[in-house]
Amino acid sequence: MGPLSFRCRCQAKLSRLFLGLALATWLWLRIPAPAMSKPPSPAGLLVLGLNPGLQTILRLRDLDLGQVNRAEAAITGVGGKGQNAAKAAKVFLRLQQESSCPVTICQFLGGSTGEEVKRLLSQQGIHDITTQTGAATRQLVTLVDYAASGGNPVVTELVAPSQPIEEAAAQELLARITDAASSFRGILLMGTWPKVGHTPEKHAPPLGPAPENGTCAFWMP
Repeated sequence: MGPLSFRCRCQAKLSRLFLGLALATWLWLRIPAPAMSKPPSPAGLLVLGLNPGLQTILRLRDLDLGQVNRAEAAITGVGGKGQNAAKAAKVFLRLQQESSCPVTICQFLGGSTGEEVKRLLSQQGIHDITTQTGAATRQLVTLVDYAASGGNPVVTELVAPSQPIEEAAAQELLARITDAASSFRGILLMGTWPKVGHTPEKHAPPLGPAPENGTCAFWMP
């Protein structure tokens, strides 16, 4: 796949992501907050990002396959469709002067990589409903290669496989999501459901009947 084809694919994916996020957030802003006996804070947006990753972005100059390549710069952040959507929603709501409304991410995390994902999300003001697992959170590596001759970089994504989630952990998070869903004005389901036991990875399934309190649910695989 050439650089142009790759950029077109990336642009299409980003356009789809942000179109869906904008629509979901637009609907969320227009739906009254659900009635709650003791609302602790303004009802916000709940994002399901069940397949997160700790992402490292490396800036390279003339990548030479088969050789040692030293990066010019490195950035560590959080990857995963749901996590990226939550970060984008936080920025979008701030621009809409809705920064007091919380964004909450639901996720599985494990190991030292999971601890770092949780810390980075907290730094950005994103709340979380997290179930710990015995499997370490996967790692993602993005190589951004700039040619010495100039031009646009070639971007390569390396994605480690997700480790299976224990059945008990999956049931625990599902129960926590179901309990919390009715207190949010909007729910955004993003990406894939990780492997549970020996079942294959799949797109996140619906959580059951839609809440009857006016909560808006939007799903994007």
